[in-house]
Amino acid sequence: MRPSRFPAFLASPLLLAILALGCGGASDKPAETANEETAAPADDVLADASRQSAPPETGDRPKVVFQTSAGSFTVELHRDKVQRTVDNFLRYVDTRFYDGTLFHEVIANYAVVGGGYTLGQNAQELIEKQGLESIRNESETGLSNLRGTIAMAREPDRADSARCQFFINLRDNISLDYTPEEPGVPVSETAGYCAFGQVVEGMEVLDSLGDKPVENRKGMPNVPVEPIVIESAKRL
Repeated sequence: MRPSRFPAFLASPLLLAILALGCGGASDKPAETANEETAAPADDVLADASRQSAPPETGDRPKVVFQTSAGSFTVELHRDKVQRTVDNFLRYVDTRFYDGTLFHEVIANYAVVGGGYTLGQNAQELIEKQGLESIRNESETGLSNLRGTIAMAREPDRADSARCQFFINLRDNISLDYTPEEPGVPVSETAGYCAFGQVVEGMEVLDSLGDKPVENRKGMPNVPVEPIVIESAKRL
């Protein structure tokens, strides 16, 4: 199933990104009117890991190193600001969910999106991975979507729909930040996208991804022609 796009109010028409269903496919629920927890089917291994234990405590600023086919980079996570979001992300890291996934959309000088697709056998087909339950959006207390921040992808019309997919901002994208709710305006249009960490090493690797040739592939725009694989994601 193809992911959703950035809504037009969050990006210029020339920079419409596929920001993700957060994994697991679209919901049949209508657009939300208030923040609430939602649920989705989960991969058996992830579900078992989630039931057995919560992520071990690692302090307020745990770090995760990503090794990719284009080089490595490290992110520092702000658990002190958005504990729910960071703990959710670490569940995927600790179960090695991200190993072998792709940066499946790249937009130069904007953002790179990853964490939810693998390659099919013919190396052209993208296979979506099934994630855990979606989580509540914590963008109100998260970081601003400035250059180098890592943030959760979600469905544009559902504020609380982030699961496993994430993006990294290649420029300041403050239009993706939380703004106060307004009467008559859907929550999804003001909720923003929760930035929960910062690249502290290897930003040049991510910048280089913006120079990679991209193509439209089976209805998905901005897919790198040469796959960019997340070989591993591990805590430091």
